[in-house]
Amino acid sequence: MATWWIWTTSLAALMVVPLVVGARLMREQEDGRDRAAKQKRMEEMRALEAKAKKLSAVEGAQQWAYVVRKAAESDRSNRVRESCAYLLRLAAVLENVKHEEGVKFAEAVCWRAIKQALMLDGNLFKEGEKPVGANEELKAAYVRLANVEVRRGKHAEAESHYWSAYRAVEDMGSLDSVSATFMHMIRFHRKVTKSKEKLDKVFTIWDRKLEERKQVECSMTYLVEKSKMLNEKITFMAFDKEEGGRFHEALSLAEKEFLPIAKELDTITIVQHEGPELEAAYDLMANLYMQLKKFEESEKWIKMSITKREEKVEEDEPGTDTEAENRKYLAYCYRFYANLLGTMEKFNEAANMFEKAAIMMEEVGQDKEAAMMRISATSMFLRSAEKGKSTEVVTKGLEMAQDTLHHCEHAFGPVSTKLAEPLMLLSKGYWMLGKYSECEKPVLRALEICRNALGDSHSLTKTILTQLMELRRRLQNTKK
Repeated sequence: MATWWIWTTSLAALMVVPLVVGARLMREQEDGRDRAAKQKRMEEMRALEAKAKKLSAVEGAQQWAYVVRKAAESDRSNRVRESCAYLLRLAAVLENVKHEEGVKFAEAVCWRAIKQALMLDGNLFKEGEKPVGANEELKAAYVRLANVEVRRGKHAEAESHYWSAYRAVEDMGSLDSVSATFMHMIRFHRKVTKSKEKLDKVFTIWDRKLEERKQVECSMTYLVEKSKMLNEKITFMAFDKEEGGRFHEALSLAEKEFLPIAKELDTITIVQHEGPELEAAYDLMANLYMQLKKFEESEKWIKMSITKREEKVEEDEPGTDTEAENRKYLAYCYRFYANLLGTMEKFNEAANMFEKAAIMMEEVGQDKEAAMMRISATSMFLRSAEKGKSTEVVTKGLEMAQDTLHHCEHAFGPVSTKLAEPLMLLSKGYWMLGKYSECEKPVLRALEICRNALGDSHSLTKTILTQLMELRRRLQNTKK
């Protein structure tokens, strides 16, 4: 019995020894491959750092070399995510580099970031094979690379990389991250390829993905991302030049889907969300109806937006950035309404609304935009005065023109071409009041400014010269 036990134990030991030795050999082989892979990465990092140092003529290149070195150090210490983060931050900076060699370097950095991101999933980049991975870093790296390829004119490659970014978060990424990849693709196709078919494909896949994830996502998250998709689609359908304006279709989509979601999100007050504000949905409706020349409907929606925005401004804490931002958007709504009133030939009301917008812009320190709104207010008021031709009204119009010129000089400087329009309005005010001897002086100043800044061949200079000739002809007729 003892002999049998000894024999059995010895046999088992003989069987285990090869397994142990084999496992050790496999670990050593894997460790060797890991060391070789790491060694290769370090060599590539050093080559990348050397490239940055060669770009000494490009501003900031020395700092780029430092960031690559930090990424290599992190990788060497097995902090791969940190290494990837360094490269992604550098890629973000390099997107705006104009130097040709700098753009090529940006491309190399993005590819290195992709290789680092793949390691987060335990994958290695292999030449000639399609990289497989699924994480936020990989998405970000592909987006950066696509943006760089657009700069280089490699549009097919850019499109492919945007889709790779989507695949990196398609199943495991957050819904807002998925939506972000589609937003990149939409802007790419709208600005670069201008392909309606490709845009329709992106919207279709985006909508399908939202519906797939609807059952497993928080309802608020779904509504927010759905509203983003609808907003982009409506804007594309209605206002994209290549589309030609599918306003009726866009309006139907806005009324049936976008507006109900905006109203539902408006009821959520417990937590903040990134969905559209209800007043922004009202703005969109007003804009669509204005494009369709249904001015009364447009007026109804913009009034609703203004009311909502005014309530929000009243609730804001004075002096905060939020209050300033809300006031600015309210001023933009006033301006939209003023333009609408002008289109409806309600010139006096339009002038008052433009002035209201200008005052609000000045309150938040936007003097240049306020000055442009004052120009519009003066123009509308003088058009209103032309109808009534009351001396009192025309005198007020002249005073408005003088005040507007003062604001424009303060905002743009005394020799800016932006003064041309208020100077011409001032001349018009003098003419309407019968002060003919004063009419020519503002026009001559406008002409001098434009000649000095733009030259005689510029269209604005030619327009002012033509108006000066016409003014002199009319002055001659008044003398007769």
